[in-house]
Amino acid sequence: MQHDVFDQTETYKSKIAPLVKEIKGICSAHKIPFFISFTIASGEEGEIAYKRDALTPTALKLEISNCMMYPLICIAAGSKAVPASSEASQIEYD
Repeated sequence: MQHDVFDQTETYKSKIAPLVKEIKGICSAHKIPFFISFTIASGEEGEIAYKRDALTPTALKLEISNCMMYPLICIAAGSKAVPASSEASQIEYD
């Protein structure tokens, strides 16, 4: 499978990282959990570089029922998502 090769590491460092820092400060002050992930590079051999950040409910000392943040963080870290059998029949595949 063919894929694009790119490296936006410097763009991330100079333009995006300062915004993420600002967002994290605002979210911390207002107790807003978040998870964010950027694909900043893709190499010729298929290797991918990510930059991620999060402010979890636990870090904010919040109790949230059915918080989907933790499964999303696990998936971003490489875990596989397997829907319950009843959910699988409702998913539309391309």
